[in-house]
Amino acid sequence: NNNASTRDLYREEVHPTDPSLYRDGNQWRRFEERIEEIGVRGQAPLRHVQRKTVRGPIVNHTLPTIDPVDDAPLSLRWVGHEHLDHVRAAIAIGRARDWQAFRDALRDWAVPVSNFAYADAGGHVGYQCAGRVPIRGRVARGYRSATEPADEWRGYIPFDGLPSSFQPARGYVASANERVAPDDYPYPLHGSWGSGYRAERIHQVLGTTTSTVDRDSAIALQNDVKNVRAERLCPRIVDLLAGASDSDALLLRDAFGAWDYEYALDTVAPTLFEAFMQAWQRRVLGERFPERLHALLAGQTGVAARTIEHGDVAWFAGDIREEVRAAVADALSRLRNRFGSDESAWRWGTVHQVDWRHPLSTSERRWLDIGPEPVDGGAETVRNTGVGSLDSGLRADGGAEYRLVIDFAEPDHFLAVQNIGNSGRPESPHYRDQFKDWLAGRYHLVSLRREAVERDLESSLTLECPQSVRV
Repeated sequence: NNNASTRDLYREEVHPTDPSLYRDGNQWRRFEERIEEIGVRGQAPLRHVQRKTVRGPIVNHTLPTIDPVDDAPLSLRWVGHEHLDHVRAAIAIGRARDWQAFRDALRDWAVPVSNFAYADAGGHVGYQCAGRVPIRGRVARGYRSATEPADEWRGYIPFDGLPSSFQPARGYVASANERVAPDDYPYPLHGSWGSGYRAERIHQVLGTTTSTVDRDSAIALQNDVKNVRAERLCPRIVDLLAGASDSDALLLRDAFGAWDYEYALDTVAPTLFEAFMQAWQRRVLGERFPERLHALLAGQTGVAARTIEHGDVAWFAGDIREEVRAAVADALSRLRNRFGSDESAWRWGTVHQVDWRHPLSTSERRWLDIGPEPVDGGAETVRNTGVGSLDSGLRADGGAEYRLVIDFAEPDHFLAVQNIGNSGRPESPHYRDQFKDWLAGRYHLVSLRREAVERDLESSLTLECPQSVRV
């Protein structure tokens, strides 16, 4: 994922005496309305009136109310509502035989903006960002004004202006949801990118290796659980706790000082670090934002990390050391309330568990679910397994559900594993048969040659169009 923004929310101006009209430039237009009915078994259908402007649908009903006083209609403009050529792009990608043909195929890719990696049997590697990225008239945060010309889209970043690299001097290309464009990128780029710590760890490993990267080393890197964020912040946290003599501060200092920053199952340090960082995020937000916005901003952790790493950031009115100690006390109090006082119950494998819940799961239908099981890694490790809030038990709540390793010297097959199984039928033996392998970092062979597929075939299902609809 590239995560460059392809959408904007616009605050619409409604006619003062006729709520069916909205302003569009120097004229008033009538909201387009469409009635949608959703059938519900055993109940009357749900009716929803969907309004739309020239920018896109009104979406207030899907968003939290930020300003209860001024709840103006919000329209969504999104590239995905425009004409798309994904099928043509995907077919052309599959037919590309060299770097130039690969890039040409991606010119039709619109949304989501994605990081495409390229490799071929000749040993060439390349990277191409692809997607339709709007050019805005000004840099702005939050809602844009539907009546402000500077907030209108002014075309899209040209394809040849998107980040791209072929045969870089370092010998490889890599990305992990971080911002890939440099600070001096000539186009204004908006988005919600990852912190960059996972990509930094990838560069740490690949940039220092002295041997050829093979399938085994690629698998090891995909399952790497070292947290660069912890590696950078923990020494600073220990320094900020210097002089503190309370037991909670000493516990963190000792744990962080002896930690190798691996999110391994049998260690307590990852639990302490995640609990502290969540407590620290609450203090950082509390210093500048009203409480009603905290949930909305909980995932924006960049400032929280910078205030620790660069203590000269004047975020707090008081002493940052006192703020850190208060966050430690808050974190340990919440840990004890959630998991008890026995610190052995705080081991990462005890608290960080993956439990894939089926949409139809209930207490009587837990057999639909897959898990819970301990899983290593976290949200900032190359092996991304996500980390939920402390209130939810720091459970694994996302990450890389599918991993694959391809050796282009042997293109007839590749290695892969997914987090559950290939079947969506709970009674199938393939509903959850890859779960244990995914946990353990084990992969299986996927053949691409017909004879190999047919040799391992268990069953087949043929879908045919009725004669009346065949073209």
